[in-house]
Amino acid sequence: MALLTGGRARRAIGPDVAVALAAGLALSSCSDREHLNPLDPDNPATGGTPWIFTARAESRAVELDWLPLPFGDLGGFRLARSSGGAPESTIARLGPEVGSYRDSNLANGTEVQYRLVPFLTDETELQPDGPALATPGPQVAWVVDTGAGLVSRLTPDGRAVVDRARGLISPVAAAVNPADHRVWVTDTFRGRIVAIDLEGELTEIASGYDSPEAIAIPKDGSSVWVADEVAGVVDRLSPTGLPLGRNADFSAPAEVAVGLEDGSAWVIDRGRGEAVRLDSTLVAVARATGLVEPLGVVAVPADTSAWVADFGADQVLHVAKDGTVVAQIGPIASPIGLAIDPATGDLWLASFAAGTVERYRTLGGPPERIASTTGFSGPTALAADPTDGGVWVVDQVADTVVKLDQDGREIGRTQGYERPFDVAVDPSGGEDLEHWPMP
Repeated sequence: MALLTGGRARRAIGPDVAVALAAGLALSSCSDREHLNPLDPDNPATGGTPWIFTARAESRAVELDWLPLPFGDLGGFRLARSSGGAPESTIARLGPEVGSYRDSNLANGTEVQYRLVPFLTDETELQPDGPALATPGPQVAWVVDTGAGLVSRLTPDGRAVVDRARGLISPVAAAVNPADHRVWVTDTFRGRIVAIDLEGELTEIASGYDSPEAIAIPKDGSSVWVADEVAGVVDRLSPTGLPLGRNADFSAPAEVAVGLEDGSAWVIDRGRGEAVRLDSTLVAVARATGLVEPLGVVAVPADTSAWVADFGADQVLHVAKDGTVVAQIGPIASPIGLAIDPATGDLWLASFAAGTVERYRTLGGPPERIASTTGFSGPTALAADPTDGGVWVVDQVADTVVKLDQDGREIGRTQGYERPFDVAVDPSGGEDLEHWPMP
C-alpha cells in the first residue's frame, strides 16, 4: 500500500541509497552525469531528500518520523512548523541519529505543516524534506477492506493508516459503538459478527448467520442491528451479542439505518424494492414500496424519516415516518452512499456512476445542493464526521478512502486497498478516548 502523507507518496529507499549515506557522500561529491548521490536534487530515486519524512496526526499531537541514515558530515536535523497562516518556526534541533519527534499540545482541527531540514557539521543546511501535513483530532475512523480481509484504523485527518486488525475472511460492513468505542464488523463469509477494540483485539460476538451484510448501532450504544441478506432476517442484539428480537419477513435486507429517538430503524429490502421502518420490537410500522433497486438508507433523527438511495431509479428519496415519499433529489446517476451531518441535518450523497459526492441542505425547504466534489472513480460508502462536519468517502473502484471537509475539499486520503467496502466513525467524536494513539 502507498500511504499518502502531505499529498505525496512515501518513497522507498534502496540499499544503494543507504550505502551512499553511510559512506558519507556529501552533496558536492555527486556525479553530474549519473546523479547517484542520494542528496543530489537530481537523483531520480530520492530527489535529494532520502529521509522519508512523514507526519501522523493524533489527538492534540503529531508524530513525525524519518529515516536518519547518518553520515560523516551530517550535523543533525532541524524541524520547522507552520499553521494557521503563521510564519514558519523551528520547534526542535535534533542529532543525526534521531529519527522521530512527537509534537504535542496542538489544537485539534487545525492543519499543521512540517519540514525536515538536515544540516551539516558546519551548519550548512541541505535541501529540506516536506512539507508533511497533519490535522490533529480525536476521531476514530475504521475502513473495511473486504478484498484483503482487514479492518484498518486511520488517522483523524485520513492521511495514513494507524493499524490493521486481522483474522477476518470477508468483512463487509462496520459500525462503531460510542459506549466503548469498539467497531462491530460483519465477517460475512464466516456468518459472524465481531467487535474490535482500540488495541486491535478481535472478539466474536455473534455467529450462525448465512450472510450478514449490514450493521448499525444507535447513538446510545444500547443495541446492535444486523441484516442477513441471504437469510432474509433482521436481528437486534444486545451489546454483548444476546438476541433482543428478530424480524424474518424480508426478501433481501441489504442496509439498516438507526439513530432515531423512538428506537426504531429503517431497513432496505433490496429483494422487494422497499424501505421498511421497524419499531424497537422489530415490528414493521411503515414501508415505502415501488423502489427499483434501493441500496442506501440513512435515518433522520429530527423527524424519524429516512433518505433512501434508489440506485436503479437514479433518485434519492425522502421517506416520511409513515412511509410516504415527501421529497426527492434527482436525477442522480446511480446513487448509493448516504450520510447525515448530525449537527446541521445536511445530507451527503454519493453518485457511483458520476463519481461525485454532494452535500445538500434539506431542512426548512426543498433540498438545495451546497457542495459538490468530483473526480472519484466509483464512490460507494460514506460516513459523516461529527467532529468537523466533513465526510469520509470509500471510492471502491479506485481502492481509495478520502476525507473531505464540510465544504467538500479534500483533507487526506489513503490508497492501495484491495477492495474497500465500508467506513465507520465514532458518532461521539471520540473526545473521551483514553487510549490514544492506538499502540
